[in-house]
Amino acid sequence: QGFSDKYTGLAFTRADKKGAEEVRSKLLEVRDKFEKERKIIKRAYNEPLSAYEAKIKELNSLIDVPLNQIRDGLKEIDDAEREERVLALCEVMDIKQADAGITIQPAASWLNKGMWSATLKPSKKLIEEIDKAIADAVREKEYREMQVKVLTEFCKGQDIDPGGWVSQLDHRNAMEVIDLINMDKERKARIAADQERRAAEHEAFLLKHKEELA
Repeated sequence: QGFSDKYTGLAFTRADKKGAEEVRSKLLEVRDKFEKERKIIKRAYNEPLSAYEAKIKELNSLIDVPLNQIRDGLKEIDDAEREERVLALCEVMDIKQADAGITIQPAASWLNKGMWSATLKPSKKLIEEIDKAIADAVREKEYREMQVKVLTEFCKGQDIDPGGWVSQLDHRNAMEVIDLINMDKERKARIAADQERRAAEHEAFLLKHKEELA
């Protein structure tokens, strides 16, 4: 610290250039000495550390052989157990879907280990989730059927083919589709009225032209 303080804050002029170069050389000499000592000490610490790390890596590579075999074996067991749960879930859902007359997509969580007992019996939570999903699907199906019926009856009353409009129920309810139908009817009526007006004007023009010629 004292050595550094000795040369800190010095100001040199052009006349002192040689003195400044001498101070610079002295400071660089001391700095290089510190760096050489640092590298020697670092090398002394790193050599045993590198040897230790190499030894640990060698030991880990020996352990990895049986460890990877066990991992692969456990994965095969887990895959087999999951396949058993898939089959068990299919059996449960086949029965419940048949009773409801509907088919649903199973949730991924229904295959989790926690949803099944050791003897592949579905947990109470799983049964509740399946029942709720089926009930929701039934309500959705009934609502869709009701919407289709309302729209179809309206189209029949308007002498319109409902086929092209039913697909709109994928994005709107029946009343919204009916509003679209009414808007389409009004648009077509305006077009027809405009065409009729243009035809009448053209007919009047031709008649006037004939009268003028006569």
